[in-house]
Amino acid sequence: WKSIQGMNQTKQAQATVSKAEREAFLRDFLSTDWEDVPRLLNAAPRVRGNKQCMLAAVSEFGWSLKYASNELKADKEVVLAAVKDTGFTLQFAADELKADKEVVLAAVQRHGTSCGLLRTC
Repeated sequence: WKSIQGMNQTKQAQATVSKAEREAFLRDFLSTDWEDVPRLLNAAPRVRGNKQCMLAAVSEFGWSLKYASNELKADKEVVLAAVKDTGFTLQFAADELKADKEVVLAAVQRHGTSCGLLRTC
């Protein structure tokens, strides 16, 4: 029941961002300097739960994972995109993904010192 409820919440969060809002966010996000990413993501809390928006964000600036919803921090595709950009962003992933071999390998391949972020490496 909890997994179905979580899926419904994620779908609702994604549905609250219209196509126009998503396109505007992505346009603004891709034209911003990395120093402004936290400000932009804090100003747009609804997009933090939208997979398309956050996938684009973490692919460009891996540190954006810090601002993603908990559901997206547990989404393997989103986390992989983030750690492939910046291995250190593994620290923001859900615990189950910090133990996922593929995710850990991607993080360590990008930044070998990411291993220090894990309890068991």
